[in-house]
Amino acid sequence: MSGAESLAIFGIACNVMQVIGCAQDAAHLIKAIYQTGFMDPDLAQTTDYMKGGLERLKDSLEKRKPLNQDEEELLDIANGSLETARELKAELDKIAGTSAKGKRSRSVRGWLRAAVGGKKRIERLEKAMNNRQKILENRLIVRICNKNDAILLEQQASFDRLDRALQVFIQGCAHNQTTLDQLIQRGLLTVTRHIDSKMKALEQSVEASVSSRNSQLQVSLSSHFQELTHNQIEKEEHDKLLGSLKYETMNVRRNHIVDNHDDTFSWIFHPQHYNSDADNQEGFVEWLRFSKQRPYWINGKAGSGKSVLMKFLVDDPRTQSILNDANGTTIILSHFLWATGQSLERNMQGLLCSLIHQLVATKPDLCRVISKKVPASRQKKFPGDWSIKELRTLFLEVVPACEQHVCIFLDGLDEMDDYMALVELLDDLCNLPRLQVCFSSRQEPDLQRRFYNYPQLRVQELTRLDIEKYAHDTLHRSHVDAETISRLVSIICSKADGVFLWVALALKSVQAGYNNHDDPAELKRRLEGLHNDLDSLYQQMWRRLNDSEAIYRETAAQYFNLMLESVDILSFTQKASPLLLALAMDPALATAVVKDDIESWEGPLYRECERISVWLPIRCAGLLEVTADGTLTFIHRSAREFLINTTEGQRIRCADPTSRETHRLNLMRGILGCCRLGIEANMQTFPPRILSLCQPLGGRIECANTFFRSCRDRLSPASAHKLLGLAQALYSTGQWLYDNSFYLQPDTLGAVARAGFFAQARAEFAQLADAGREISGFYQAYILESVFDAVKWSEVKMSTQDLAFLCALGNTSSTQHARQSTFNFVQSTLGSVGEQNPPFYLTRDPLELLLEDSLAEDIIPGKCNSLDLMISLLEGGYNPSKRRVILLHTSAHLSDIFQCDAVSYTKFLPGGTLFVEVNTCFLLTLFVRLLASGQSLFPYITDFPVLFKRLNTAVGGLTTPAFSRVRAFLPEYSRSDVEHPETRTAEKDSQDVHGGDGDSEKSDEEDLRSEEDYDSDCIDSNDLERRAWTSSTEVLIPCTEDDSNAVLAALSGDIFTSITLSTDGELVGKLEIPDLEARIRQILPNARRSTVQELEEDLIQDGFLVPWSFGPEVWPPRVYLHDPAYDEAQA
Repeated sequence: MSGAESLAIFGIACNVMQVIGCAQDAAHLIKAIYQTGFMDPDLAQTTDYMKGGLERLKDSLEKRKPLNQDEEELLDIANGSLETARELKAELDKIAGTSAKGKRSRSVRGWLRAAVGGKKRIERLEKAMNNRQKILENRLIVRICNKNDAILLEQQASFDRLDRALQVFIQGCAHNQTTLDQLIQRGLLTVTRHIDSKMKALEQSVEASVSSRNSQLQVSLSSHFQELTHNQIEKEEHDKLLGSLKYETMNVRRNHIVDNHDDTFSWIFHPQHYNSDADNQEGFVEWLRFSKQRPYWINGKAGSGKSVLMKFLVDDPRTQSILNDANGTTIILSHFLWATGQSLERNMQGLLCSLIHQLVATKPDLCRVISKKVPASRQKKFPGDWSIKELRTLFLEVVPACEQHVCIFLDGLDEMDDYMALVELLDDLCNLPRLQVCFSSRQEPDLQRRFYNYPQLRVQELTRLDIEKYAHDTLHRSHVDAETISRLVSIICSKADGVFLWVALALKSVQAGYNNHDDPAELKRRLEGLHNDLDSLYQQMWRRLNDSEAIYRETAAQYFNLMLESVDILSFTQKASPLLLALAMDPALATAVVKDDIESWEGPLYRECERISVWLPIRCAGLLEVTADGTLTFIHRSAREFLINTTEGQRIRCADPTSRETHRLNLMRGILGCCRLGIEANMQTFPPRILSLCQPLGGRIECANTFFRSCRDRLSPASAHKLLGLAQALYSTGQWLYDNSFYLQPDTLGAVARAGFFAQARAEFAQLADAGREISGFYQAYILESVFDAVKWSEVKMSTQDLAFLCALGNTSSTQHARQSTFNFVQSTLGSVGEQNPPFYLTRDPLELLLEDSLAEDIIPGKCNSLDLMISLLEGGYNPSKRRVILLHTSAHLSDIFQCDAVSYTKFLPGGTLFVEVNTCFLLTLFVRLLASGQSLFPYITDFPVLFKRLNTAVGGLTTPAFSRVRAFLPEYSRSDVEHPETRTAEKDSQDVHGGDGDSEKSDEEDLRSEEDYDSDCIDSNDLERRAWTSSTEVLIPCTEDDSNAVLAALSGDIFTSITLSTDGELVGKLEIPDLEARIRQILPNARRSTVQELEEDLIQDGFLVPWSFGPEVWPPRVYLHDPAYDEAQA
């Protein structure tokens, strides 16, 4: 080996030994910091030295390729040492980073997250380094860096120019001193020895002070933990509340409103501009300063610029400044209503959700107020979960609670579905302190009568100078000469009558003439020939382009009619677009998009969308436009009203011979095509030009649940039947979610039944039955549950054939088939971030859905009567023998008996809890007794005497006996050392996750979790806690049937005497179960002792509980009793 080659090998070995030595000391340092919580002042120096060693080793490795086996092994050790050292340096950086962030709370959190399991991780790295050290010391260095080579290198003239550490290493090898300790004694790692001495000093210091400072550290950490966890919980609740109020199109209308032209509308901040020359118009600035609790009304003609002005006022900093000067820091809220938007964009529910969302986002502390005022707010997930009554009450509560002045801007009051309801809300808002409201609308007669004496301004009377500037600047940009501009602007201002929209359309006409090389006289005649009012102008625009061409008229009329229908059909997840219009205009193309491969429709779809994009402005005379985000919309609300309300507009639409039902069917088919495209676009499986067409979808895909229900509500049965097969074909692919709010997804037949298409469900079930195999009882119960779910939540009709079908499913010969019960997929609602899933689904008889719905007070007109249907099924032979488990305690409510929910240990109250196994017949007898307690409790049940008599007769005639028995008793949980996993506070969950013993056994992956995994940490920890709790907590099992009966005899009395009807129409009050605790104490001495875990295992075995994670395996259940394909799939 040449001298240069020897020197290279010695250099690598030296660098490896340096890195190993430094890594070992760094590991000691890290463990000490994790153990004590005290930072070493030389931490930065240690990190820098580690970095230098890594760089030197990396450089030496890049310059050397192995020549023999020993050298190759050395390089392997070097590479392994390099990787391990990098991990240790990352650990040092993590500690240094948390220390340098400045905020102690984040530093403490970072240290604790690293410390949990950190000792084990560092020990693993340290062990790896020790193994490499042994290999080097025992054989490799002796073979590769032999004594003779070292002596030769030492004698070379260039030896003195080598790095000091390398000199020491070569000298050590020349004197057979090749162990790390021997090399260190020679001075190889002087910095490392300094670290080691500092480590010993640190350890001694820690040992001396740990006893006195340990308690202080614990108090400090506990305080920081409580603060951090409290903040985390509040943030999660705040985010969840905001999520329940937010809807996708909340800001769409505002974003569609154009910005005001340069230096227009500024006059509103200069009262002298308009106070003196207009009757009954008051200064806006004066109102901002002294509102006197009276709303300010900005009114004007259609297209006069009211919405642009409102957007200007909300955005202009002068508004905020004036309010702040007059009232202190002021919160500005705004909402822009839109008559042609989706339902939430034009109704009270969407308005209130928007305002509360803005207020809570601005003032997070209001979350606590809302939780107190509306405890059920924690269960809200979507805007649909809030009733208008709840939102209205909540808004009137939180505005005063924010303790700041609030100014609300509402645009388009007359665009609301029921704008008089909003007028009533304004009256209530004006009675609140520290609140003022500015709203805009047209000058509707009802509103004029109501607000004639309120401070106001009429926009069209104040915008002449704005119109003049806008027209002048627009024409100037088109390079029209100054003299012509002056003449044209004068004509525009005189004809506009303050309507900005008319000006914009007129300028488009002038621009078209200018592009056609019209001379100034022709441009002047073009303007003079335009009608002054918008309806006449729309008519004139139409006739100029399309009225003479029959084929143009028909195409445009189809576009108009489809757009008008889309307002009612499209959900908040969909937008009208050229893509949707192309699919709706060509049913065969839409069908191909849903069912066929892309090769068959890619070209035709792209060409059709291109054609429509070109045709729209020509065929529709500018009444429809495509916005910047690809949405297709009317240019203004007045354009839509022109087509609907005027004789000329109706004449234009009549050129389309297609029926309204056909348009609805084609739109729904087009939406189905958009769903398929949206699914594939999200998976990025389309070529770029098709992905560009999908951009207006914005990644939003309408759930199958929404689509099926829209088919039912919007289409005739015949049209819906045509579309169902196509929808089922897409749903059967498994890519289209039934409802993304739930963990479980029904099969195709279940989805059809849940949507209320009972005839289709009957036909498909019959096909399954005709296959010659026996349909399982589980699947029959599943179909019943699907139908009853539709009856409970939807306005569906039930035919005689449907009733016979349900009776056939429910009338079985078995007298005990608890294992053929199912559970409602609503139990699989996906929680928000940080929420726990329930441990189990609770199975029960599908008939209980109808029983539960019979106790609901929100009866919808036209909705199927659940009580009547339940009685009819019992009269038709429905077998009520299925069993379930209910949880009873001394503070039980009606919901504990008659409402099905997932098993939740939060219901375990002082005094203990009974697990009672009952059958449906038992629940029906209790229900009859509840109804018998008084008709006044059920004012919403029509024909109460008749229905009660039928029910009493049907239940009395049942051949199945009522069954009940106590399965177990869980005493009150009173141990002080361990808390119940679902009653313990989230703060303590967080402590368990982050503040555990450093020696706890955790995997490396768990140790390296990032901070974003906080929520899953809590859930995993809680699950482990729950398992530990169930295995160690005793339950008592009655040994004899007499003991069970002795307890349940308490239910035979009048247990409903405390149930009353609240002012909200809800049944409230606790059950009166006499002497329940005394009866339980009598049977305790003879009871058999078990654990919660063993009880749950028994209940799972008996089919009463289904573990949450098993849900997709058993729901939907297998179709046939013996299904080899299903068994193979499950295996």
